[in-house]
Amino acid sequence: MRVKEGRAKMLYDEELDNTLLREKRFRMVEDQIRMRSIHDKRVLEAMKRVPRHLFLDDVYWEIAYGDHPVPIGFGKTTSQPYMIGLMLQCLDLRPHHKVLEIGTGSGYQAGLISEISAQIYTVEKNQKLTTSAQSRFKGYTCSNVKCSCAKKGIGWQGNAPYDRILISGAVTCVPTELIKQLGPKGVIVTVLGRKSGTQKLVKIIKSGDTVSVADVAEVCNVSMITGHKLTPFKEPE
Repeated sequence: MRVKEGRAKMLYDEELDNTLLREKRFRMVEDQIRMRSIHDKRVLEAMKRVPRHLFLDDVYWEIAYGDHPVPIGFGKTTSQPYMIGLMLQCLDLRPHHKVLEIGTGSGYQAGLISEISAQIYTVEKNQKLTTSAQSRFKGYTCSNVKCSCAKKGIGWQGNAPYDRILISGAVTCVPTELIKQLGPKGVIVTVLGRKSGTQKLVKIIKSGDTVSVADVAEVCNVSMITGHKLTPFKEPE
């Protein structure tokens, strides 16, 4: 793997990433991602490089690159690859960015972001998922990923401000707590809605004291972020 200055690269056992799984990963990028309007070259290259199956239990390796969510334990799933690609494209990541992710899950999304941006902070409220992800990050030498279990509050205030914030699951309101952790010209990408019914992917852009909210796409069946009481942000009229 090529190492670019300023970012760590994921190292992994080439024997585990066998030819068949590499071919499945490349087909995933070409058939599921690129062909469905994901054009950000940084996102496409990261999804080609990062072995999604190694962020899953080996029983799921055969379906790791399918066009669907995959279980990660504790009643949780990692999102459909296309949905992940769409959210990362909306973030408009750059090499110098400091990024916060809410909902570490398997660690796959943080692994992708670590390929693109300088620093990624990721928080998860499930301690066992946090421990599992931390082990994967350490094993794959993702030195630019910091992972923490946060059962109370939202975000990671101690490392704010952030250039980009990704909420990996759906929420019922735009969280004011995270807008406060955004830096100038910062962006939040999240899904708004409830478990049943239509949800929408939105992009929240901060410019000075002004915050704007733009709808990106209607989506469905995105897992909810629960367990935190969020303070609703009133969208500008």
